Amino acid sequence: MQGSRPRDVWARFRPPPLAWALLFGLLGLTVVGVGQLRQSSQRQVELERERRVAGLASRLLLTLRHHVSAVEAIADFRSASMRIDRDEFARFVAQPLKRGAHVQAFEWIPRVPAEERKAIERRAREGGLSGYRIRRWSYGAGFVAGETSWSTEYYPVFHVEPLRGNESAVGIDLGSHPTRRAALERARDTGRVVATEPIELAQATGAHAGILVFAPSYSRPGLETISERREHLLGFGLGVFRVEDLVRTSLPEAESRRSTVRLRDVTNGDFVLYSEPRFDELGAEAHRSRDLEVGGRRWVLDVHSPDTEVFRDQPLFLLGGVLVSLLAFGLVVSISDRHRRVEALVAERTAELEAATAVLEQAKCGLEKSNRELQQFARVASHDLKTPLRHVGSFSQLLAAELGDELGDDAQLYMDHVLGGVRRMEALIDGLLDLSRAQARHVAFEPVDLERCLDIVRGQLDPSLVESGTVTSGELPTVQGDAVQLMQLLINLVTNGLKYRSERPPRVHLSASRQAEQWQVVVEDNGIGVEHAHREQVFELFRRLHGPGEYPGSGIGLAICQRVVERHGGRIWVEGRPGGGSRFIFTLPVHESVEGVETDRELVGAGRES
Repeated sequence: MQGSRPRDVWARFRPPPLAWALLFGLLGLTVVGVGQLRQSSQRQVELERERRVAGLASRLLLTLRHHVSAVEAIADFRSASMRIDRDEFARFVAQPLKRGAHVQAFEWIPRVPAEERKAIERRAREGGLSGYRIRRWSYGAGFVAGETSWSTEYYPVFHVEPLRGNESAVGIDLGSHPTRRAALERARDTGRVVATEPIELAQATGAHAGILVFAPSYSRPGLETISERREHLLGFGLGVFRVEDLVRTSLPEAESRRSTVRLRDVTNGDFVLYSEPRFDELGAEAHRSRDLEVGGRRWVLDVHSPDTEVFRDQPLFLLGGVLVSLLAFGLVVSISDRHRRVEALVAERTAELEAATAVLEQAKCGLEKSNRELQQFARVASHDLKTPLRHVGSFSQLLAAELGDELGDDAQLYMDHVLGGVRRMEALIDGLLDLSRAQARHVAFEPVDLERCLDIVRGQLDPSLVESGTVTSGELPTVQGDAVQLMQLLINLVTNGLKYRSERPPRVHLSASRQAEQWQVVVEDNGIGVEHAHREQVFELFRRLHGPGEYPGSGIGLAICQRVVERHGGRIWVEGRPGGGSRFIFTLPVHESVEGVETDRELVGAGRES
């Protein structure tokens, strides 16, 4: 016996095959997940490198576009003004220089025919540039002044801002230098902005490369041929830039610590414009490149990003996967044991629920039977009560007619009280019957046009009420409901509005509006109104706020209205009305299926049934 206990314990807690399958499956998924995450991490690194080089290229291009726009503005400014002096030029380029503190200079290069050379030099000296002379390029000596003419036209630096630090560039003839002349002639003939290949700037120190950006200026617009452009050329707006300054300005400080860059001009060969010292040491396998178009030249931006550790948490992930697998294994074993116990508990509770359901069903059937018997009792009781009431009323009237004048005043008063009590009792019994019908009636809802219901209600009102009052309405909707009960609802509300009148001629008005998913119908009158303290009580059964001598009634009509509205899924309440009177408001659900439906139901017959 005791030897079998360990086997029983093992059989009870032995892991099911699903637990073993889950354990090995999760371990396999852990291994696969590590590989997938490693690949995903590598892709993220590649995307980050591409994003970084694209961002740097965009910032560099944006910086260059700002400067090119400034150079084009200088050319347009000269086209619009026949002559600009040095101060005017300085004011014009002050704002671009302020935005681009790294710009070497903005310049104006006029086209000077050989015969106007002396006049230009004299005008420059008179403008404040003492000793101004046009200088030509000489191999080995740089830009030097000369008395003799060396060309039929010159392109000297005439205006330059800022002047400080660029004094050596004033007066040099860009047309005498082959590289500079090739760029300005291409700009002149194409009418476009043109950049030079990497050059050594006249005002530069050190070995850093510079570029010139030319924008041609013409005496009139719309020139289409090369000959027209050459004939109407005025000169060039010029931007002078050090490539190192452009790159350092475009490269944010945070990015510069993470990336190493190199900029090359590959238009005609491969010229390094700028390279950080560490770039060549890092190797080419980890850098990304992006092509740039600058003034008709093709540049290449190379960006080397440092190696990023790819999924350095691999051991931790493996350990976590193993722990999760073991935890899931233990959880499945525990759940399997609990499942067996839960099944037994569910079977027990199911039996109890079935027994409780049977009791509830029996109680429901008993309740439905009681309701039917109660409704039958109300109908029979009302019929049995009406019979003796009719006898009392009939014989009282016969007695009054038989005695005639022999009845004294007191006897006549008593007779009137008897007949009044009979009438009130009959009204009370009729109200109970209506209330019973409202609670017991269960017919399928159908489209009911409230306007047609109101037309029938007008014909069924007590003539004594209609003669002195009016009933008007706005547009009323078609709703889904019980036509008989909705007819009774309108009759009771309209009758109340006419009956509880003030000194003014009674007037009742019905209107409707859609509020979200409900119709809100308002029945307002100009009668005596309902005090705020009694606005909930008026819907209570047999609740009357006035004696029978003031206003006739049974105190059941509004209770019937409340039950009809609630059966249709709405609610009803009463409010005061400015200027006196009451506003009875009830809501009915909107059913899209009945919107615009014309109802042909014979409501007259339905009205007689109520």
